[in-house]
Amino acid sequence: MVDGLVGQTCSAGGSGTRVTPVNAPITSPYGPREVICNSVGCSTPFYYGLGFGAACGTPINAIGDGTVTFTGGAGDFGNRVIIDHGDGIESIYGHVSAQYPVKQGQTVTASTPVATVGGTGVGTGCHLDLKIQLNGEHTDPRVFLNEHGVNV
Repeated sequence: MVDGLVGQTCSAGGSGTRVTPVNAPITSPYGPREVICNSVGCSTPFYYGLGFGAACGTPINAIGDGTVTFTGGAGDFGNRVIIDHGDGIESIYGHVSAQYPVKQGQTVTASTPVATVGGTGVGTGCHLDLKIQLNGEHTDPRVFLNEHGVNV
């Protein structure tokens, strides 16, 4: 379960503060998992994100300051928002609804609402799929957030 609250902040060198994206339990950890299939397609056997089991329509907050680089559909991954936080750090918010309160090129700060939880793409229902990339490589979002003072 998420131990932190939405809006919890901390200092994180070079990229400002970090916050939890939603106040919801972890429903799928980073790592190997069974393949999930639905009418859209099938998932991979390794989950590169951290699944938060929040209700559809729950606001999703940016985990830190940055620039929105993408909003839109991504096939099996559903609708998503991508934020570049600088220093090679990107956060990816997946399976979101198609209504975006931000647009590509917009600068956001930690806790800015960037999307709402949806159930788009391959999945088992409403949830947030948070992915973190460091220099283009996936990393465990729970470890990343914990290392930056946000307990999940």
